[in-house]
Amino acid sequence: MTYSKSRAIPDELTSKARSPCSCEPHAEPARPDKTPRETYRILHVDDDSVDHVLIRKLLSKIAKPKFDVVSLTRFEEARARLSNETFHVGLIDYRLGERSGLELVEKLGGRSGMTPLIILTGRGDYAVDVEATEAGAFDYLDKGGLCETSLERTIRHVRVQFETEQQLRRSEALLRRATHEAETANSAKSDFLARMSHDFRTPLNAIIGFSEAIQQEIAGPIGASKYLDYASDISQSGQVLLSMISDILDLSKIESGNIELNETDILIEDVVSMVLKMVLPSAKAAKISIETDLPENLPILRADRQLMERMLINSLTNAIKFTSEAGRILLGAEVTKDGLQLTVEDNGIGIPPQQIARVIEPFAQIRRSENASAGAGLGLSIINSFIKLHGGALAIESEVGAGTRIILKLPSHRLRQRPSIS
Repeated sequence: MTYSKSRAIPDELTSKARSPCSCEPHAEPARPDKTPRETYRILHVDDDSVDHVLIRKLLSKIAKPKFDVVSLTRFEEARARLSNETFHVGLIDYRLGERSGLELVEKLGGRSGMTPLIILTGRGDYAVDVEATEAGAFDYLDKGGLCETSLERTIRHVRVQFETEQQLRRSEALLRRATHEAETANSAKSDFLARMSHDFRTPLNAIIGFSEAIQQEIAGPIGASKYLDYASDISQSGQVLLSMISDILDLSKIESGNIELNETDILIEDVVSMVLKMVLPSAKAAKISIETDLPENLPILRADRQLMERMLINSLTNAIKFTSEAGRILLGAEVTKDGLQLTVEDNGIGIPPQQIARVIEPFAQIRRSENASAGAGLGLSIINSFIKLHGGALAIESEVGAGTRIILKLPSHRLRQRPSIS
């Protein structure tokens, strides 16, 4: 790539009668502006002293800002100054003796450097534009048509670009740091919840176990029957607390991404049977009936059985909590064109429309019925996370005073027909 330099100051820069620059605006002389001028530090790197005079002459004709120009001729000297000092703009000649101005731009980090750089060239064509951009220069100027107006405009625009990019980098750095801090705090919280839940469950299981042993009078009859009632209260309270701790432990696993599906082929009616055994005592105590509506020959479901049981237990427990005495809950299943739907429907207090989206958030609470016991507000949030792990979705339909319908939607690829019995 050849490049020839001019060796004399052009006559038009020294002549009082020179014709106006083609890019220079033709306007009436402006009134004197007494506003203090900002000073721009400019580093001009060129191995030709004539070009140094040219650039200084053009910059001196610009009203604002004022320019403090540092002129250098050698590649390494320019690299050292630009590596240790900041300038508003660097003007780098395309050819620096045997070295290239583009090489200097690259070694200084291009657009990530401390100073925005502009390439000066005697070849104003597309190839130079591409080379300058790839090297990391902010712009380039053709010295053949250079005037004070185009020089000032380019310096100003490049400076705006540079400051905008710097602000974006600072914002990105702050965002990365905030994200890292949030992830670290969330991880620490999840670890704490997991340890706490594990440590609580061990003594709690002992409390529940011994209270049940007292209820059953395993070691012999209890003198006063009132103590049996106390033991029953201890056991029930322990079960509530154990359920809350299990929910918190599940939440910590969900947030840390430590839950993996243990998929097996399961029969829906078997899952329902196991779930009912676990929730019927609570429903009976609340004087609420639970009915089922399961079609015959439901397909086999490929899923994590333990998580499926948890989803149905949480759905039924939630329905019991918000259904009044003598209420009714219906557990059903239906095969659709999209897959399988499991539904838990109650005639309880219902959910206000504006709170339906909120109830699936962790720790969300809404107003309670007389049967509602204290809880962590995690039941529906955990259901939502577990069903998503299966590629499904949770839907909630509700009307205040009429009841709520929870729908667990499982995709069709998890279903297969039962083998026919001949």
